[in-house]
Amino acid sequence: MSARVLAALGPIGKLDDEELGGRLHELAPRDAELVSTLRDLVQSSPRNAKRLATAYAASLPEIDQHRAVFQAAAGADEQTRRILIGGYRAAGQAQWVVHAIGQLPAAQGRTVMGDFVLSPAGRKDRDALAEVTEYLAHLGKVISTSTHRPDDDKHDSAVVDLIEDVADSVKQAVTSIVDAVTAIVGDIGTAIASAVSWATDKVIFLANALLTAGKSIYDCIYGALTALGTISYDFVRNMVEGVLDAGHAMFEVLDAVINLVGEELQTVLHAIDDLGHTLAELLTWLADKVQDVVTRFVAAMIAVGKAVANLVNQALAESFSFLQSMVSALLSLGHTVAELIADVVTRPLSVFSSLLRALLAVGKTVADLIGTALQAAGDVLGAVVKGLLSIGGTLVDLAGYIATAAVDAARAVAKAMLEAGMALVDAVVAVASYGLDAVRKVVDAAFELGRTLVDVLRAAAKAAFSVIQVVIQAAVELGKTVVDFVAAVASFTYRSAARLIDAAIDAGLAVADLLAQAVASGYFVFRRMVNGILQALGPVGAVLDWVLDQAADVASALYREAILAIRFVKKSVDEALDWAATKTADVFAQIVSAIESVGTAIKDVLAWAAAAGDAALQLVSEVLTRLGNSISYVIDFVEHDAIPGIVAVVKGALAAGATVADFAGWLVGRTLQAVTDVLQALLAEGITLGELVADTIAHPQKALQNLVAAAVSLGHTVEEICDIAFVQLAEDAGKKVVQTLKDLGNDLLTVFSGLLRVVVGAIDAALTILLEVFGVFTKFTDDQIAMAKTIFDDSLPWDDLRIFKGSFVSWASGFNGGEVPVTTMRIFHVPSGYDWDSGVAATGDRNIMIHEMTHCWQGEHSEGPFYMAHALYGQIADGRDATYDYGGQTALSQANADGKTINDFNPEQAATIIQTYFAGTNQAVPGNAVPPAASELADWSTFDPSPYEPFVATIRAA
Repeated sequence: MSARVLAALGPIGKLDDEELGGRLHELAPRDAELVSTLRDLVQSSPRNAKRLATAYAASLPEIDQHRAVFQAAAGADEQTRRILIGGYRAAGQAQWVVHAIGQLPAAQGRTVMGDFVLSPAGRKDRDALAEVTEYLAHLGKVISTSTHRPDDDKHDSAVVDLIEDVADSVKQAVTSIVDAVTAIVGDIGTAIASAVSWATDKVIFLANALLTAGKSIYDCIYGALTALGTISYDFVRNMVEGVLDAGHAMFEVLDAVINLVGEELQTVLHAIDDLGHTLAELLTWLADKVQDVVTRFVAAMIAVGKAVANLVNQALAESFSFLQSMVSALLSLGHTVAELIADVVTRPLSVFSSLLRALLAVGKTVADLIGTALQAAGDVLGAVVKGLLSIGGTLVDLAGYIATAAVDAARAVAKAMLEAGMALVDAVVAVASYGLDAVRKVVDAAFELGRTLVDVLRAAAKAAFSVIQVVIQAAVELGKTVVDFVAAVASFTYRSAARLIDAAIDAGLAVADLLAQAVASGYFVFRRMVNGILQALGPVGAVLDWVLDQAADVASALYREAILAIRFVKKSVDEALDWAATKTADVFAQIVSAIESVGTAIKDVLAWAAAAGDAALQLVSEVLTRLGNSISYVIDFVEHDAIPGIVAVVKGALAAGATVADFAGWLVGRTLQAVTDVLQALLAEGITLGELVADTIAHPQKALQNLVAAAVSLGHTVEEICDIAFVQLAEDAGKKVVQTLKDLGNDLLTVFSGLLRVVVGAIDAALTILLEVFGVFTKFTDDQIAMAKTIFDDSLPWDDLRIFKGSFVSWASGFNGGEVPVTTMRIFHVPSGYDWDSGVAATGDRNIMIHEMTHCWQGEHSEGPFYMAHALYGQIADGRDATYDYGGQTALSQANADGKTINDFNPEQAATIIQTYFAGTNQAVPGNAVPPAASELADWSTFDPSPYEPFVATIRAA
């Protein structure tokens, strides 16, 4: 076959390159002829063989001829193949060698690739490898272009099929080339080393080609990392971009390089970051990886400039477990707890506290964190403590730290806890189980922060008694004195003060010191102190013995205050009387006087004496008589409750100077047994029967009337008598006493005045009795109640309301001219001319009735009886018109906007608001005039009910 070619060409050595190329082009030898010719020439003239190969490559045969000639050459000897390849390279057509390799069967392609990229000695030819990568990048570009298929609706399907066929053939070629070069040089990095200086788009095409050939992402990236034995960041970045551009996700890249370490991993992460992927994306991928992977990637991220604070923040955004892994990684990489805290302390509390929680989760202790914070500058301690407090379960550890740490450190931590918003009581309770030293540190911290002893005690008062005790002991050890404690106690209620005093006594404060300082602070404080001491110690002797030791000029007042406290705590004065009975008569008298001065009924003293025996009765009778009490009262008590003691009472009274007249006044209306006992006692004491008969005859037999008259003659006021009748005695006594007062000549105004001073809660019942005795009542009719319920619904006690026509109260209230309606709780006082009681037909006064019912509502639901004084004061101080004027509809609209209620207006304004609403919503009623105080309403045409409705709703809902 070579003979025809050689004969047609002639002597090759005598032909120049141009002439040789021309003859070869005209001859167009077949691929087998060319290879045979080259093989023969190699034996005789390797130089001429290369010239022939070069001329063939330069003549640019058809593309398919490149594949065919190298397929033929694959079966030839190595020297022939190398001569052929050398000719292609000499002609600048090395790319067609690579092209041919891509078209050859795998074995043949590898053979040719070996001759192309390796020297006969086996050294890698970088220029040849560059040709391989160049051609692969070219094919990668073709692949990228061919993947964008034309729209089937706009192009012939044959074109589409052609593109698909081309794409498939190109992909096959790429695969063959990559397989061949990898088989020859061993790794893709060596094969693509020449691409390190390529532009980005070219590297992207190369990556596309490699991936098309079945190389993994790892092969591509690791090849880029190891090209030429050095790391070129730009090349790796471009390769990563190529992988991503080929349609692979960033997570796939990370999965591929998961086992990289050190600088290689840093370079890849840098590239990913540089390509616009965020730290959050990276950490999302990393969140479920094992600790070793997390640690390696965290190290790489920090190396490429990621801030620790950002890593912590983003890790927390994924999950707390991942944050824990992140913190563990940072610690294993040499970051200290101090560094982590410093990096994250300025982040929001939720982030910082999560870091602390993670540090605890990986084995750090609260003591470790506090110790680190104490050594840091600024307010790191405050931030750490605040963060720890936001983590559940750390308070116990903080308390333990305070208990065991040095004073300065513990106090600093306690201060930080309080400054972080922790309640002082919680801090104290937390450390209380560790004892006094721990509590003292917290209390000391509170004082340093400006908390007063009152603040500290108020916090302690919310805790258990044992805590209060140790807090007071700590305060004392920190320099607080009895003076400070007593002054602080004055700020508390009796109940709270009692617990504090009890704890103070247990903590070692002396009762005498407490009482002495309390006296110096005033009787108000003294009373609280006595109350607390009695509740703490029980028996009253400790207090009363101390009072007995005080100067005579102050003892009397002190006894009174002490008795007040004793009565409050003990619910009786019996213990005080027991104590006094063991002292002198003067001391006993002082105690009885104190008992009487604080409002305790003498019958309580007598009850004590009756239980204690005749000696006590005689002593009490003597003392009471000396103190100016009526002997009748004393004997009356024993008549009913201790008849055998009458003799002792009489003896005591006579010893104190009681007269026959005193006893005669008592004898009227008594039982035979009582009179007999008293008469026997009086006669035994030298009183004659004649004296007793004379004085008894002088007393009338009307028992109640005589009693009341005697009470008045002894200086008791109508107010006191009303108090006895309506407050102290049974319910039916009130009417009897009012009738008696009337029979004795007292007018209605006098009795009314007495009632108002002493009766509050039952004023309606008292007034009913008063007016039943002095006046006439009527009830509201069913029609009137039905009409009124349109405003008040069931908010008034309809069955208990009464109308008092012609009432003196109505007359007396007309101070500015004419009688006017007045409401006193459930009684409506009206002039005699009003027709409320004649039914709905009489409409002229309906509006006024609604006004007065509003006052009744105020008495039931708002101010009680004090609304009367409130309304009266307004009329006197501001004038009648101003008192009733609520400002009109505009003012009501603004009041609604400001959130005001009906109770924000004075009683008369409130009643006028409801009256105006009723009148305005019943405009068809004859005689229904605009109320004078509805200032802006010239007539009903401008009336708007909406501003009034919220206030009416309040009335109905009560």
